[in-house]
Amino acid sequence: MIHDTIDGKGAPGLATKWATPDPQTVELTLRTAKFADGTPFNSQAVKAAWERLLAATQVATIPPEIKAVTSIDTPDDTTVRVHLSQPVAQTWIDDTLRNSFWLGVPSPAAAQAGTLNTKPVGAGPYQLDNYQESQKITLKKNPRFYDPKAQKLAGVELIEAAAGQSSLTALQGGTVDLIVLADPSAIQTVKSAGFVVTSRPGIQVSDFGLCVSDGPFASKKARQAIQYAVDRKGINAAASAGQGTQTILRVTGVSPLYNKALEKMPKVKYFTMGMNKWQSADTWPPAGAAPVTMYLGSGGKANSLYGDGALSAAAPSADNSDNFVYDPANP
Repeated sequence: MIHDTIDGKGAPGLATKWATPDPQTVELTLRTAKFADGTPFNSQAVKAAWERLLAATQVATIPPEIKAVTSIDTPDDTTVRVHLSQPVAQTWIDDTLRNSFWLGVPSPAAAQAGTLNTKPVGAGPYQLDNYQESQKITLKKNPRFYDPKAQKLAGVELIEAAAGQSSLTALQGGTVDLIVLADPSAIQTVKSAGFVVTSRPGIQVSDFGLCVSDGPFASKKARQAIQYAVDRKGINAAASAGQGTQTILRVTGVSPLYNKALEKMPKVKYFTMGMNKWQSADTWPPAGAAPVTMYLGSGGKANSLYGDGALSAAAPSADNSDNFVYDPANP
């Protein structure tokens, strides 16, 4: 419905406008278009497809934000209004309507004929031409697609090949023109063979999961020590061939949930005694800081706020013991 974009704003697809009148309502304005079989693409087709999905009770993996649909209104041919039981309308706009295959809308005529499993018909730029199970899918141009300029290729063949060396061999042998590199370590191999490697920001995040309820990492100090000890740059170089980007969040910069204001936050905030002031730095210890040895000392009466205890840079000339009497009956 909505094309995903690198800036996260989205671009019109089969939906030309979208809005969330409230956190539990999504409203779409549809483009005037046709399915590959000539059937009109309209709000009734969208409603029928999504209601058919929701009625498929045997499918247990439907995402919760889609299961949250309570009703779908179609005031006219180009308007779809989705009502939700949870405040997930923005999730629909930012993610579901851009990436979810669950919300695909097939031709009502093909659905009624019962041929969707063998002859699916959609409204996208390409349509099914041939299917060989476990071997190849052949697509050809949809002559009724609403934007012919976007159909850059005459057709597409999707050839099944295992990830890794099998797909690399197919590329190097000329069997295929394009592969997805599942192993970043193969990037240099592909480049050295004369192929072009392109990349774009993704939403996948890799992290270390620590058990904070038991074991050594139940200690906050142990978790903080890991934060300082982990070599993020080294891990990125070794595991992702340097293709990853360090982040402090569970979301990436292209995610609609990413807060860019956090990029300006300092890595370290610390309180300086004496100055009674919070300060910030990008490293710890802060640049210019130097270790200083300090000594505790007293004349024997450092046992209260008003005692003679002192903290100094010079070692005390003598050690004195301090006594403190505590009476539980008279605290």
